Amino acid sequence: MHDIVSPDVMARFESHLEDADHREAVLVTSDRPLERQALVDAGVDVSFVSGEGTIAAGTVDRVALSRLAELPGVARVEAEGEMHALEG
Repeated sequence: MHDIVSPDVMARFESHLEDADHREAVLVTSDRPLERQALVDAGVDVSFVSGEGTIAAGTVDRVALSRLAELPGVARVEAEGEMHALEG
């Protein structure tokens, strides 16, 4: 698909090829503010958009993932998951 979509997200969709309705939780980073409506129009079920608009989270199906990756400014689409801070 697109270079900006992480291999992990792609693998999750590949493992559900037979399920056209399969959705994955993703985290999107952008080099410019993303409008919530643009994400919705792309098919993202938006759960979060940061105050500055450069980080968003939501769920996508395969079609929405492709549309999301084509939005201007989107730099990376990764699987959303638990994050752990590194000990300092």
